Amino acid sequence: MTVSIKLARTVKDLLQMAQTEYFDAGHRTCQGCESAMVLRWVAKAAGPNTIVIGATGCMYVANTTYYTTAWALPWIHTQLSGTGSAVVGTAAALKALMEKGKLPNEKINVIGICGDLGCADAGGLSEVSNALTHTKYNFLILMYDNESSANTDIQETTMTPYGALTTFSQVVSR
Repeated sequence: MTVSIKLARTVKDLLQMAQTEYFDAGHRTCQGCESAMVLRWVAKAAGPNTIVIGATGCMYVANTTYYTTAWALPWIHTQLSGTGSAVVGTAAALKALMEKGKLPNEKINVIGICGDLGCADAGGLSEVSNALTHTKYNFLILMYDNESSANTDIQETTMTPYGALTTFSQVVSR
């Protein structure tokens, strides 16, 4: 939460944002995919001193498989429910290296990205909620809410609205 507030204070309008693209051509998302557009603007706002951590999910499958990536930033892949641990571990390692003088003492953004299944289901919720207890590290976790598990044939998750039709939805009788 602190990171997003600081980021909002740093970028006052779109004209102040970097013109460099940090999430660029090469992704295989659908045309007009809102998650891809959000990642593009988050990367632009965060800037070049950023490490992105992505859990297995829709944005991983569409953006970083088969040795290609749309990211022009350091990018780490983590397992489906590992975003919370990965961002805390990365931010803690950066802080330790800076304190030991092995890295310059500068602000490095650590941004974790996960979907419904990796943030709200499959153990992801416990990892993300535990990560949020670590307030001395600089990181941000973004959850894109597909209201389903989009990369596994639109399976139902706890974020799927009641009555929605997915490949694993329960039958709703009246």
